[in-house]
Amino acid sequence: MEHKLQKMILRDQYLVNKKIAWYRIVSVLLFLSAFSSCSLGEKQNAPSKNEIYIADLDSAIQKDWYLYSDVFKSVRVIPLAMDKSVLLGDVNKMQVYKGHYIVLDEEIARGVYLFDSKGRFIRKIGDVGSGPGEYSKPTDFTIDTKKGEIYIFDYNQKKIFKYDIASGKYLGVCNVEHRLNRMFFSKGYLYANIDYQLEDEPGQERYLLQRIDFDNEGNVEMFFKVADYKKGWDGIALQGNMFFNLGTESALFVQDFMDTIIYVNEDQVIPYMVVKSQDWVCKTDLEILGTTDNPSAKGLAMVKLIQHLGAQRRAYNLSDVFVNDSVIGFSYMQGMMGTDALYDKSTGETMVFDRSKDDVLFGEQPSHRQIPTFLYASDRGVFYSLKPRHLPEMKYFISKGLVKDEVIGKNDLDSLDGDANPVLLYYEYKD
Repeated sequence: MEHKLQKMILRDQYLVNKKIAWYRIVSVLLFLSAFSSCSLGEKQNAPSKNEIYIADLDSAIQKDWYLYSDVFKSVRVIPLAMDKSVLLGDVNKMQVYKGHYIVLDEEIARGVYLFDSKGRFIRKIGDVGSGPGEYSKPTDFTIDTKKGEIYIFDYNQKKIFKYDIASGKYLGVCNVEHRLNRMFFSKGYLYANIDYQLEDEPGQERYLLQRIDFDNEGNVEMFFKVADYKKGWDGIALQGNMFFNLGTESALFVQDFMDTIIYVNEDQVIPYMVVKSQDWVCKTDLEILGTTDNPSAKGLAMVKLIQHLGAQRRAYNLSDVFVNDSVIGFSYMQGMMGTDALYDKSTGETMVFDRSKDDVLFGEQPSHRQIPTFLYASDRGVFYSLKPRHLPEMKYFISKGLVKDEVIGKNDLDSLDGDANPVLLYYEYKD
């Protein structure tokens, strides 16, 4: 019964995340292709301590749709390890470091892997096991770009492991008091959410963010009470990205039912933007989840909540946040539909978009297709992941002439079979 409930939860979460993945990027990135360097962008986009942006969805200007070609000049197909020197089931997270791709596969390969710019396998970072420097369930990683070091979190052991990226050498470990799902490195500290689902701390105040000092025995500082910023609910309903990079040292943080986006940097951890809507999920909605500790009952309650939010067309799940000098872009769910929005910093106006069309990849749009998964946005482009089980569909589109001839590397898909690794799709911004 519990396994069946878990499948139901994953199905409903898939329906939610599928729609987000399709709508999230294009309209937002219309304003982002003029990004300056990371360091300049971080300085320009850092908020003052007295400034909080207010995005009012109720008075938002409704827009129709945009073309991918308004934003991107090209798309490149990057198969990972075509020689099958390593086998991955999925890409759950990705970051770019010095032109190389670092990817995490949580479930199948259970590890973090380094590839070169052409998708050729270089090495695995760390390994599964119980010895020194070995993890059992890696669920996230983050990078110190200045030192060339990577931090990998092991959910089962409640440990963060540190390695040298260039050599893969194990450098140390830090035990953490609270489990986490996502983390971000900034100027010597690790910032992470707190996963209270498996923690038994009755009566204690609960917080959204923790700052971990890896080099000081994991010393922790807490930020933002759950009661004030997440309707009092301390679980994680919709996992995915929680930190959205503003360069290498700053990020924006938000979770599923929050209406406030938090700016995270070593110098300040402060509210950045509040999204207003009369349809936003409220504490009464979350009472459906109850307070039971029974895993099966929790799973059933989560399914009921998602169904309820869909039926009531509640707004929730701020995600895919992007910032430049003039706008803040973000996605959110309205019922079971994903929506993109832009907040204009200079005018205070909010714009909401309905549709987008990938006319960079396709000459003729398929009537139906599996949606690639959004992975990572840099200052030069956006990466998506195409799952191995979806490769036959893409090869079919190519055979029918739907995929444009200009797509770089599309012929590399011809030699891939059902046992292939995930494929990256890299969309490069216009100049």
